[in-house]
Amino acid sequence: MEDGFWDSTERPFEVMGELLNQPSHRLRFVVGGLIVTIIVSFVFRLLPSPPAAPSSMSSEQEWVLHESQCERAARTRDYYNVVTGVVVIIFVCKTQAIFVFPLLIFPSYFLISRISATSSYHLIVFIFNLVFVVCIHIVRTHVYADSIDLNLSNACMLTMARITSLAFELKDGERVKARASIEGKCMRVSRKVEELRLQAYACQLLSPAQRRRFISTPLSLRKFLSYIFFLPALFTGPTFPYRDWRAFMEGGLRDFSGNEDGARMVFSRVQPPSSARATVVHLTSSAFWFFILVVTWRLFPTSYLLEEDFFSRSLLFRLGYVVASLQCDFLKYYFVFGLGEASIIGCGFGFNGYGPGITRPQGVHRHPRFDRYISLDPLQFLSATSPFEIGREWNRTIGLWLRYTVYERWAPMRVRIDEKVEVESISSGSDASDSEEKEWKAVSSRGRKYKIQKEDDAARNVANILTFVISSLWHGVQPGYYLCMMSLSFAVIGGRHARKYIRPRLSFLDDRKSDWRSRVSRYLYNIGGLILSHGGLAYCRVPFVLLTVLPSVRVWASVGFIGHVGIFLYLIVPLFLKFPSKLEKRI
Repeated sequence: MEDGFWDSTERPFEVMGELLNQPSHRLRFVVGGLIVTIIVSFVFRLLPSPPAAPSSMSSEQEWVLHESQCERAARTRDYYNVVTGVVVIIFVCKTQAIFVFPLLIFPSYFLISRISATSSYHLIVFIFNLVFVVCIHIVRTHVYADSIDLNLSNACMLTMARITSLAFELKDGERVKARASIEGKCMRVSRKVEELRLQAYACQLLSPAQRRRFISTPLSLRKFLSYIFFLPALFTGPTFPYRDWRAFMEGGLRDFSGNEDGARMVFSRVQPPSSARATVVHLTSSAFWFFILVVTWRLFPTSYLLEEDFFSRSLLFRLGYVVASLQCDFLKYYFVFGLGEASIIGCGFGFNGYGPGITRPQGVHRHPRFDRYISLDPLQFLSATSPFEIGREWNRTIGLWLRYTVYERWAPMRVRIDEKVEVESISSGSDASDSEEKEWKAVSSRGRKYKIQKEDDAARNVANILTFVISSLWHGVQPGYYLCMMSLSFAVIGGRHARKYIRPRLSFLDDRKSDWRSRVSRYLYNIGGLILSHGGLAYCRVPFVLLTVLPSVRVWASVGFIGHVGIFLYLIVPLFLKFPSKLEKRI
């Protein structure tokens, strides 16, 4: 009877797949994972929202009533997230989700609940999730072909990113609380003053990115499941810090404007403005990229790279076709990421202030911005002029997750001056606003003291390679992923060396020079960097698309391994410029 039910639900997608020449699981993902998700996001805005905070002159009973109303509204949103997430993931992935997903979620919560300042449970959580995702890839591709739905493996990948990020955020919070309990004084203060005190110790212990993310409050199972099953981020991302998401669920906003180092968090309990305009913009952009994808997919299919006719063409044609077909392959990500971002924005999450003002007869009008958690901006990605900019713009939230959980743990760029934090004594009977101001002065006086660590290129290169290895394991077990990621890792290392040792020697790149020759030279330099960077990216992505070794190497050989020659020059040439010349030594 169960098989008959799933067969009846699968039949419409099989008919649509025959008409559109697409597999049924992909259509099920588009309908359930994208279209239904957008509808659920709009319904989310209709749920009871936390009320506005009372005035500072209100009585204590009014504040207690306000907190209970906020908690009730947040609890309703949590249950809505869990119910809709479970229903949609079962619809998209069928019964596999019932057996596979709990094996990832509940052991992870068991390990996360035991994280402390001195334990290594956050590393155990990371290793467990990585091994679980790798096992899912092995079973899906090698043991039982097509036994596990591709949509389920994608959901497990994104769930791993959120769980592991949450584990490291809790670990950082435990470190801060441990230092505060050792050096701080036991006194009764307001919640806001206690947060400011924790930020003071965070300024001493954590990097700017870690300071924005650390969690100092306990994590319940309800909040954990709500965070995991938040439907707009379940299938396509983006990933985001738990601290920002929880503030949104409780009806608040976290603002870092003017505090790039994350030393001070500003929390305000206000309802985000309407996101309808931003949602329509992202849906329109996604539809545009889908139209371009339909037009170009048949013109430059990647399957042509495996045909003998491709290898019989001229070298220039082969090189141009590799770049064109791999660039067109990116269009499907523009479409999927656009719909995922529209669902995130549709529920009101990701508000990032207001854009520049537009002068009208009625006054200055400013549109709200919802770009805080955007996975990809196609225009900025296409205009990137270096490997570093491409890596920064592509799938931003996953890149930040890898940087936060892997790269920064192996190659920290800044180290806090290890000096004792002396938090000012605040009596419980003093005025709250004066106490908070004193506390913040204590924070800001120490908030920007950095000891810049001497750059260790070897440590940074090892951390860079390790990050790409983790990314390869996260994507799958096919050898093409590892060929692609290793090539990209050395391209990034070479680009960093070139930017460090070659770029300073090019005098025309100085923005202070405004003559026409310098402007034209900068323009040509950026055009050349754009062509070489995107051409090299397309060359390195050949095994990522073909997934196998021999066909990928054959395609690379057909163009003379031109990309690897460029990467080799990127790595070698800057080393000769690293040391001063004879003329510079004389000077």
